[in-house]
Amino acid sequence: MRKRHIVPLAVIALMAAASVFAVLHFDELQERIYDGRKASERSALKDPVFADVETGNFFACGLTTSGYVYCWGDNHYGQLGTGSYTELSDQPKLVVDAGGFVNGHVTSITTGDFHTCAVSDGTAYCWGNNMVGQLGSASAGQTSNVPVPVDPSGSFLSKEVSEIRAGYMHTCAVEKSQVFCWGNNGWGQTGQPVSKQGPSASSSVPAPVPNVPGGFVNSDISKVAAADNFSCAVSLGKLYCWGNNQSGQLGNGSFEMSSQPSLVKSLSGTDGSFKNDGHITDVAAASGHVCAVEDGQAWCWGNNDQGQLGTGSLVSSIEPALVKDSLSTEGRVMFANKDIVGISTGILHTCLVNSSGKSFCWGNNVHGELGRGTVDTEYHPVPAKVAEGRRQRGIAFTNSGVTRVSAGMGSTCLVSAGRIFCFGYNSRGQLGTGEHGPGTDEHLPAVIKIK
Repeated sequence: MRKRHIVPLAVIALMAAASVFAVLHFDELQERIYDGRKASERSALKDPVFADVETGNFFACGLTTSGYVYCWGDNHYGQLGTGSYTELSDQPKLVVDAGGFVNGHVTSITTGDFHTCAVSDGTAYCWGNNMVGQLGSASAGQTSNVPVPVDPSGSFLSKEVSEIRAGYMHTCAVEKSQVFCWGNNGWGQTGQPVSKQGPSASSSVPAPVPNVPGGFVNSDISKVAAADNFSCAVSLGKLYCWGNNQSGQLGNGSFEMSSQPSLVKSLSGTDGSFKNDGHITDVAAASGHVCAVEDGQAWCWGNNDQGQLGTGSLVSSIEPALVKDSLSTEGRVMFANKDIVGISTGILHTCLVNSSGKSFCWGNNVHGELGRGTVDTEYHPVPAKVAEGRRQRGIAFTNSGVTRVSAGMGSTCLVSAGRIFCFGYNSRGQLGTGEHGPGTDEHLPAVIKIK
């Protein structure tokens, strides 16, 4: 007999609260949130200092140093977490408190295609689209415009979630140094055996990714990435990936999908050696490619039809390929692949940050998402420095203090000197500049507009 999933009273209360939120005007609700804060908190919200930014599918979210989350852009599925299904917001809005989630206590955020997750007080919460259980709320199909706790009656009660990452229709998180995944598993992206294809192959509650005898050990997980039907994690400093492999994005030298974590292939070449022997410090995954940082160098693999691997060509790779140094026409070094501290993969472009606080991007630039001040249909397969932006509201971007970059679908956002700057496509207000639609794309970094 099929086991019934009993919906906790807290979740029912959340659903009722969501219906109340929905009748309030979007801006009125935000004013109530702001007015309800203490004076010291209101001061921090008036001029927030940001530590992180994440870009999703036509929306984005930012995390402040004081633990507050703002989101902006498309909101068809309630992925902004504002308690409303208002079509969009082209200015950042505070995520509402709900179901135990306290905005101001957040330590990690992530954006998927149409859902968002965060860690507040060590507990994982998600909101937005939940068609195949990607919110982890044990109730697949029930979209939420407010945060709901992940697995409210199961294995995530320890309040020790350290990192969370949202993919297309699945989510993974690290708890007590173990990686758990949930949502769609049609390609084995949650690490569980694939018995069915499509939405039926899904789970709305987290499950630990199984160990692989002689291979992956689900312990000491330091990084996790969730993408379009595949996932990656760093265990004991080594990188493993699993799920869809149509573009060779698992990096194991084949095109075969795997529901078991597969060790990314080590290799030696004239350009350098990818050892994968315990020194991976960052990993990012997108629709068909993956990038990682090992010993301060950036490596990418998978689909490269628009130069998103940064190798100087448009040739795809089923094993790690070194991101290429770039030179000016005079032979001067414009980008050196060393001292890399962070990397981010968009749908068709990639960006990174080095230890000097400089950001570089490469790949598709049809919307100006590379931040070069131009738009073109040419592909750019080598990194170039993000250009410094014009002054807006008394603030100009300087590419020397970047601490975080996030590449999305046709747009990019980054954190510099505690402020968020975005550039590229702005059809749904995903740049957060207070504008949206035709004629509002930005080809240089533009500071987001906090009301």
